[in-house]
Amino acid sequence: MHLEGAQTNKSAIGARLKFSFKENGITRNVYKQVNSGGSFGDGPFRRETGIGTASMIDQLEIIWPLTGKIQRFNNIKSDQFIHIKENEQNYSIIPIDKTVFPINYAKRNTMCKQNG
Repeated sequence: MHLEGAQTNKSAIGARLKFSFKENGITRNVYKQVNSGGSFGDGPFRRETGIGTASMIDQLEIIWPLTGKIQRFNNIKSDQFIHIKENEQNYSIIPIDKTVFPINYAKRNTMCKQNG
């Protein structure tokens, strides 16, 4: 996920997120806050959130720091990268190429460890 502030700072630092989803029939909530990623500010602004075995986020709630405005998005499918702009009603899906490792990668990696 990539958040983009309009009135808030462009990197959305300080935005609070609430992910609501069902996993194995149990409703769960995951809370996060956008920050610079830690020391020296080298963390990516691309956010990833694990939702276990759930296939969908039932609701994503964003509270923007400067205005306190709340945005809600419902029924977001898992395993996709989305871009959300402050004050816009819809999000966009950004295509990302998957990295495909050769079938023999695990076998070669094991062989290197045994011989190395």
